Amino acid sequence: MMDRKWRWSVLGVLALPALAMTLIACGGGDKAATPAATADTKAPAAAATAAKEKPAPIVLKVDTVWSSKGMTDAEKTAKSCVQTSRVKPGETIGWRVKVIDTATGKALDESAIEAAAFKITVPGASDVPAIKYGDHGGKPPTDSFWSTWWTVPDKQPTGVLPWTISVTTKDGRTAEAKNDTFNVPSSWLTVVAKS
Repeated sequence: MMDRKWRWSVLGVLALPALAMTLIACGGGDKAATPAATADTKAPAAAATAAKEKPAPIVLKVDTVWSSKGMTDAEKTAKSCVQTSRVKPGETIGWRVKVIDTATGKALDESAIEAAAFKITVPGASDVPAIKYGDHGGKPPTDSFWSTWWTVPDKQPTGVLPWTISVTTKDGRTAEAKNDTFNVPSSWLTVVAKS
């Protein structure tokens, strides 16, 4: 009987310091551990709040293509939505735009942007139609993006056509793309003479 009491006494003496260390490590008995634990939980919460206050930037992916406006069916098959940087007076150029959320890598649609939030500037053009979001690429559609088009007037001077597209999302983020994003003048949208 004495052996049994002695064993429990020894176990109690050994277990008491282990229990005390566990409580201290977990902040359960040492008041000094509480502020550190509080600071550790405040830092991620503050970072999360800051992230909510300032959303990730957006970027624009833009290209210019032949628009199918005014094309014959044969021309549509060969030229519609083909990238180009050369257009003649009387031809129609299209802009395809994707607004990318850098936090997710995903393109933004009408739930994040109103069409009226786009500003498209083309020198000498007061009639660029409003940009619209929609499906493209056939039936079934293969992609969805923002787009608009412009028919080059017959009196449009030849030369580089320096366009600018800017947008503001519903949560206030902004981005801009220009004709001269790449410093390669031969790739810039250019009006050439009718042949």
